[in-house]
Amino acid sequence: MWSNYYCILIVIMAFKLNPLLADWNGTFDAKTAQLIEALPALKHPDYLEKLVFFKKIRVKLLKDSSLVSKIKNSSPDNKVMVKKSNLNVIIKKRRRDGIDDFFAWELSYLTGSNAYVLPSFPVKIGGQKCIVQILESFDLGSKDGGGYPASSLNKVTMETYWKALLQCSVLGIGDMVATNIGISPKGIIRYFDNEVSLSYHNIPERTTIGVSMGFTTQSLDWPHYRRSIDYNTMKNIKSFIRKFSHFEKDITTYSQYRNINYSKNNLKERLDTIRAFPLREGSSFRDFIGWIYPKMNFGMDELNVIVASFMNKRVSEIDHGTSFFFMSRRIKKYRATETQARVVEQWIKRYVD
Repeated sequence: MWSNYYCILIVIMAFKLNPLLADWNGTFDAKTAQLIEALPALKHPDYLEKLVFFKKIRVKLLKDSSLVSKIKNSSPDNKVMVKKSNLNVIIKKRRRDGIDDFFAWELSYLTGSNAYVLPSFPVKIGGQKCIVQILESFDLGSKDGGGYPASSLNKVTMETYWKALLQCSVLGIGDMVATNIGISPKGIIRYFDNEVSLSYHNIPERTTIGVSMGFTTQSLDWPHYRRSIDYNTMKNIKSFIRKFSHFEKDITTYSQYRNINYSKNNLKERLDTIRAFPLREGSSFRDFIGWIYPKMNFGMDELNVIVASFMNKRVSEIDHGTSFFFMSRRIKKYRATETQARVVEQWIKRYVD
């Protein structure tokens, strides 16, 4: 207990301004100290230790003239990534000062598990906000959703799979392509490229030529997606979901200290939908996706057939992860035949409109 308070004291003392922090960075530190006192979940030893680490790294980055110059001279609409292997970090400048990676990581402590979100820290460098992340080693998928070694997928337990995806759903992480989902050597799912968070809508919506799905992730292609859970896994997942009970209140407090853009109604709807899901022994995550997308539920396997024809793949090679991303993003890259366009339109009218 006393060690926790000692860590908090170190963090708060470290928030005192110095010449390098007499700007946004200093204001951020002051608000962070206040937020830690306001939200008990952020007194987590891991969170406090990571803050101390990042603050030490920040001092070194702000003294790096070549890095400062590179960031300062880049366009606000361009992404910049710089790896600093000697410091074991990577610096990412998003478009338009985007720091959602940090919000996703910090909020993961409020949803009951920081295991699945890579630590991220915002630093204003050369007048532009950047994200600093700790470098980690993990396996990634390929752009088409495959590519994960079977040995890595086999390390991911059903409990890990469900918890990671449920947390992803609550936090509104919206760019979960396979190249953004890592699997650690211990089989832990790691979300590390969370530049779009707290933002997506909850129901599929028609776009010009496709459908914006809302929550989706290419891990819906993994074998875990259709597997049934056993009794003990079901109990542990239910316990995890109960931790969301404080999240609505906590995020209201959180938003008083962090400039986040989210819809309270969308968040409440997601939480209510998850809590109402009739989770039982034998449930699959496929059942959960059908629960949150009831109208589209009966047409999702049909969509796999349609998408496979576009991508020239066997239906057995893809599942709803690839199909959803195809309809959301990739369909515009394909020149549809008249027949294909008609089939897509009929599917949208039947299962989305």
